[in-house]
Amino acid sequence: MRLYPKIQRIKDKAFLYLHRYNNGKHTTEILKVGESVIVEGGPSTGKTSFLQKTIQKLEEAGERCVFINATLPTGDWVKEYRLFGKNLDARLDYFTRTLPEKFYLVIDNAERLQDSRKLEIVLSLLEKARSSVIGCTRYSYLNPKLKVRLSKSKVHSLGTGTDTFDITYFVIAIMITVVALIGAHHLVFLAAAFRYIFQGTRAGGRK
Repeated sequence: MRLYPKIQRIKDKAFLYLHRYNNGKHTTEILKVGESVIVEGGPSTGKTSFLQKTIQKLEEAGERCVFINATLPTGDWVKEYRLFGKNLDARLDYFTRTLPEKFYLVIDNAERLQDSRKLEIVLSLLEKARSSVIGCTRYSYLNPKLKVRLSKSKVHSLGTGTDTFDITYFVIAIMITVVALIGAHHLVFLAAAFRYIFQGTRAGGRK
């Protein structure tokens, strides 16, 4: 499935439409005031690209956007407010107090909103936003509190994406072949052990 953002102006107001192309069929829906939409997708599905295009289209139409990348620390969310105090709490307070009267909230990597402080800020922004576009790997990965808040949101899935090729399989295979050819058969088990150690470390590091 492919998803595209479009802006349509009616008099002095701009409306965000989501144009979806799936199995040869085109559908278009408007994002109404107070609504949120979730775009889920794995690596290389175009999720982040869609969010960036959405922000670009909205800003070109004169609409204000607040963008949150959930993978970044909260300090990076308000880094442009450093002139208003070195203290993070002071900057966050200024940020929330000076939000535009009407704005679209765009969030990427929403599954990373597990920290209580991040979650509190985002839930507050969702209440104040005109509408929201939420990007995540999968809806089921979201924090339970966030899922409750977004329970009525429509979910658009861009697919699971592609996994990054693990070159260690290829390297270890060459190592095992070489040590077998030179007759050092006892090193075959050592090479295999390195592979399993690496795999265990890689799996343990995932979240």
